[in-house]
Amino acid sequence: MDKESSNGHGGPVYINVCFGDGIVDIGYTYLGTGGTNVISVSNGKIYMLQDRQYYVPIDNSDIDSDNYNIKVNSDIADRFDVRYIKEGLAAIVPVRHNSILKNGERLCVLFPLGLKHKKEV
Repeated sequence: MDKESSNGHGGPVYINVCFGDGIVDIGYTYLGTGGTNVISVSNGKIYMLQDRQYYVPIDNSDIDSDNYNIKVNSDIADRFDVRYIKEGLAAIVPVRHNSILKNGERLCVLFPLGLKHKKEV
């Protein structure tokens, strides 16, 4: 865990994908119909299809994004939209068809509501 994310959540919290080592079941919802299904992930990566919202495990299970502003870096933003984070899962909607998400990849940074960001030089 990064130094900044271990400070009692007073500063930025970095959110990374955490598939683990074995085969992991990932739930998803069809956005058009609301139907649900499960896909198995192995080898630490998943190929995501458009028009689905996936619920991907993350490395921080006690974070609720309702208390944060979500900042998605540009390398992820052109592939995925991070909708929310709750109960150790990130709700992700692919922007492009067949986008790949890998284990350990950073999804976003959460900033506590009301925190003034310092512009980095």
